[in-house]
Amino acid sequence: MQRSAKRKLGIAAAVAALVAAALSSSAIHRLHERTLRRLSGQVAGSNSARAREAFETRLRLIGAQAQAAAALPQILGQVATFDAATLKDGFRSETWWAPFRQEFSVYGVATDGPGLAAVEGMNPAQLPAEPLIREAREKRLTSGLILAGPKEWPYAAAAAAVEMPSPRPAVVFLAQAIDQAFAEDLATRVGGGVLVSDGREALLTAGNDTEQARLRPAIGHEREGKFETADPSWAAAALPLVGNITLWTYGSVGAQAVDVRRDETLTRAGIWALAILVAAFSLYLGLASPREGPAGLTGGTGELWGSSGQTPIMMAGPGLLVPVPKTAHPVQVAADVEAATSVRSAPPKPGRNVFGRYVLMDRLGEGGMAEVYTAVVHGAEGFRRTFVIKRLRP
Repeated sequence: MQRSAKRKLGIAAAVAALVAAALSSSAIHRLHERTLRRLSGQVAGSNSARAREAFETRLRLIGAQAQAAAALPQILGQVATFDAATLKDGFRSETWWAPFRQEFSVYGVATDGPGLAAVEGMNPAQLPAEPLIREAREKRLTSGLILAGPKEWPYAAAAAAVEMPSPRPAVVFLAQAIDQAFAEDLATRVGGGVLVSDGREALLTAGNDTEQARLRPAIGHEREGKFETADPSWAAAALPLVGNITLWTYGSVGAQAVDVRRDETLTRAGIWALAILVAAFSLYLGLASPREGPAGLTGGTGELWGSSGQTPIMMAGPGLLVPVPKTAHPVQVAADVEAATSVRSAPPKPGRNVFGRYVLMDRLGEGGMAEVYTAVVHGAEGFRRTFVIKRLRP
């Protein structure tokens, strides 16, 4: 019974050690996955912040150029004696407008009305310049992103008021399309792939080919503000630009992912090595066989038997005798126990060889835990019976 309980306890301990290792290993994996995902999200967010700064820098530069255009003497003269045809001709051919003609695809001038009176590069009906013109009259200078053209493409635009004594001063308007060159410059600035989308398809992509390919599935997730996949080593962050136009920036932890995964592998390997050692030791303690006694005295279960098959075998401790059932073939202990004690026909005097009502006769052998003797019990009218006694050591 005790041996069965010990075996079950050892197996249970081994299983518990392995289950604990599996749970701990899984927890470590999830922890490192969350760490990588957090780091990649931070990198993507940082790239998005750099992209915002790049847009703001570009808008400030366009604003400065619009202010410089508004300060041109030719513009002031043209506005003072406004003639739309003459002004448009100057936009197309005059050298004083050449730097702006080369830099911007759309430009124009508003006189005293809410909209542009002379425009080059786009149909005025498809150019929502009124908000910028109104703000320029109030603040003297403004810039921002607008959607213009038949396809509502994103443009970076600026408007600057012409310095002249008038309650509604004229305004110079410049606009520059967000094009592939701008996207590639943006990817260089942020150090990663970028993608401009309208929520349905990619309008512009730039950067590493792999990063561009990874950014494409992000289209349609603009409202979430981020995009993550099963691979936690990279993420994408969304930057709303204007209307339904969104800029996606790619962020990857790169070499940090290698370090984090190496730490995870080492930690999980250590956990499993310890669990296997604990499980092996538990199984060893639970399944190991008990120590065997000397040959000829004990069988596989530590029990002793007489040779005749008739002699009762007793296990004796201090003040205790326990009969042992006979369940296997006996191991021969003495050729004839009865003959070995036949010369002692009378009860001996009490002494050190008396064990309770048993008189110890021949010492047959000893093991690690007990000594084995032949013993005799005497009774009335010369009654006498022989036993084999196993006496446990103190």
